[in-house]
Order: sequence, then C-alpha cells, then structure tokens
Amino acid sequence: MTGSTSRLARAAAALAALIVLPLVTLAATPAAAQPGDLDISVTVPTRTAAPGTGEPFTVSNASFRWGINAEAGSGAFFGGCNFLSAGVVGDTGSGKVWTAEHGYFRTTDGAVTIEKPDAQGAYRPVTFDDRCTDATGAVVSTTNNRLTGITALIGGGTGSVDPRAGTAQITWKGSFTVVAYGGLVYWWVTDPKVVVEQGTATVTATASGFGSSQSDTTVWTALTPRTVTLATMKGVSLAAAGADASRGFSTVPEYRGVIVQLPADATVQTRTGADWGSFPQTLVDFHLASGQASYFYSSGGARDSFKPATRLWVSYDADAPVTTDPDPTIPPTGETGIDPGDGGSSGTADGTTGSASGGVGAGGAAGSGSGAATATPLAGNPLPIAALAATTVLPLVDTLIPHLARAVASPALLWSSAGVLGGGALTALAFQRGWLVWPAWLRRRPGA
Repeated sequence: MTGSTSRLARAAAALAALIVLPLVTLAATPAAAQPGDLDISVTVPTRTAAPGTGEPFTVSNASFRWGINAEAGSGAFFGGCNFLSAGVVGDTGSGKVWTAEHGYFRTTDGAVTIEKPDAQGAYRPVTFDDRCTDATGAVVSTTNNRLTGITALIGGGTGSVDPRAGTAQITWKGSFTVVAYGGLVYWWVTDPKVVVEQGTATVTATASGFGSSQSDTTVWTALTPRTVTLATMKGVSLAAAGADASRGFSTVPEYRGVIVQLPADATVQTRTGADWGSFPQTLVDFHLASGQASYFYSSGGARDSFKPATRLWVSYDADAPVTTDPDPTIPPTGETGIDPGDGGSSGTADGTTGSASGGVGAGGAAGSGSGAATATPLAGNPLPIAALAATTVLPLVDTLIPHLARAVASPALLWSSAGVLGGGALTALAFQRGWLVWPAWLRRRPGA
C-alpha cells in the first residue's frame, strides 16, 4: 500500500505542476492588447503627515489673502476710490470710471473672492455698491484717510510644505484686478505662487493689464503678460510653535527701506522719511509701462504713507485659516502709517513736520496727533503755513499725476503762497490794531 500511495502522491504533484505552471507563466508574461481592452492603472498613495507634526505634508485647499497696500483700498482724487475686482476685467476700451451698468466689477470669479472686514472684524464679500466704504459704512475719501481694507482671497492652492527643511511651494489658480481712480487705470494678477526657502517667502505671479499716459489719457495699450515678483517676506518660519504656525503664516512684505532702480525719465524715488521704500523691482518695472509706477514706491508725495505693502496671509487649509483679526476701522492696524486714533500719515525723517490731519480713531472719529515721526506743534513753528499747505490745503495727486504734484508742491510756489497769506494776515492785523489807517478819501462816505 505504501508504494501505491507514493505513486499516487507523485502523480498528483505532477498534475498540479501541469496546471499551475502555465498560470504562473501567463501571469508573468504581458498579454497582448486586444481591441476593447481597458487600461487600468493603480496609484499607490504616498504617506503625508498632517500640519503641525513637523513632518512634510501636502496641501490641496490652501488660501491666499492680500490687499496689496492701503492705496488699493482708499479714496481716490478722481473716480471715487481704488478697489479690487475678481477675475480679469479685460479690455474696457479706455480708461473710464466704472458703473454698475458696465458690469466690469465682480465679487467672485472661480476660486477668487473679493472681501473686506465688517464692523465685527469678520471678512465679508464686497459688492459693487460697498466697494468704496469702510467697515463702518463710511465712504472713504482722500480727506478722511479711511480705508476699505479690501483684499483678494484665493482658495484651492496646491503644493507641499516641509517644516523641518523650512521650504514650501504653493500655487493658486485665479486672477484679481487692481483698479485705480474708479477704473481709469487697472491691472491684474494671475496665478500667484509662494516659494519659501531659508526663511524668505517670495510671491510671484503673472501681471498684465493696459497702459495709459499721464499726458494723454487717450493712450490705451495692452501690456504683454510677464512674471513679476509681487512681494518678498523675510523671517518666515514654517516650524514655529503655536496654533497659527500649524495653519500657515502671515507677515508684512518688505517695502520700507527697499531701493528701486528707475530710468532717468521716471519720478525720482524719495529716500527720506518713515515710509520711503519700494515694492520689488520687477513689479515696478512692469508699472513703468502701465503708467502706475509711483503707486509702488515712495515719490515724495502726500500719499507715500499709503504705499507700503500690507499684511499677506497664507493658510494651508482655507477651511481653517490663520488668524486675520483685521481692525474694524482701519485694517490692517498700524501697517500703513495710519494708526487708529493716533494720527495720520508719517512725518519727515527729522520730525520737524507731520501730517496736519489725523487718522480715523477706533470709534470712527478723527484721531489727532502726528504720524510715525514726532511733529513740532504749529505754535512752536514760526512759519508753519507752507508745511500746512503742503499736507492739508493741497492734497497732492502724487500717483497718477506726479508731475502736477511736484509742480504744486514746489518750494517756490509754497513759499510764495505762504508769503501772500502771511502778508494778508499781517495787513489785516495792522488795520485792526490801528497801525495802519485808510486814506481820508477812502474813509469818506458817499455824499459826505
């Protein structure tokens, strides 16, 4: 029986080999594609850590929020105000003040939403009707120094973050338009990208729009899209402790003290005062063609304190963003040189003069005091009239019309105006005190 069983076992093994071997061979041999076959690919997911663990992770719904600078959400000397609009507006045919009927303004476009803070400090979508109002509902103007706090929010950002290495790369798909003077000039930003390396975050994007001329407003030239650096932020730590660090980062991009190189025919960069500086060189170069270059560097005008870049927020998850906490009256607080209830634009570097008008206080009333530098009170200044005229009586258009601003602000004109005003005041005082008297023939009444 033993021999018989052994023979049966060997026969079974041989039979199994005959069945299994062809199947193994078939599995190891690529089958020829047949008509109607489906290609099936299997992706093995890579393991990614969660934010806050210190391990590298990927993002798929990051958000980007920025309002460029205070000027982009302020009153304008013509056209009502400056503001942001979602998407690419395209060619409007010429510079013109936008109306609701034009349909150019958009609150949302794809992943982009235009928002500003309300009185409770929460960001809300902006409509065309309230694009020129601050958080309290007051209309912004060049005389009240109120700001809308308007920002562009872009969601759906994708990329990767390595907190230990201190590197990150996140890109967004979407555009927003920066509108000045109610629509006379505008440009747009497309597909921003943030790259963080060695503590420095750089924001690049494609910029385009239309160029106009200060001397001939009929000029309307389409600008070739180009990649520009929008902002550079130093001291960005991806491994910092705290709840916000696990959600993203926010900081104020560089501006103050940044030197820009300009052609000989451009408005000269002013390099004195608390708010002198510039946006990155490539952005200024782009705006030399658009006619808006002096929006983005200090030119010595009364609006220089509105030009520094305002805070920028990057959140790894749009549903759990980093803390924004905008000031309900003047967002972002203190970053434009206009502190709530603490005065207006900054003074000069030597502190001898400051803005005569105060900023808007936290309660909505006008604040008092100087800007960043300490101003000498008018009572202590024997000849304050020219300084007062330069900062209060003559709100200069140093952005779109810098040539006019420089002419109006010229020392010769200001001192001659001061002389006329001062001479008139002294003459009136002399007649009041009796030091001067009218001639007898002028003092005679008709018929006397």
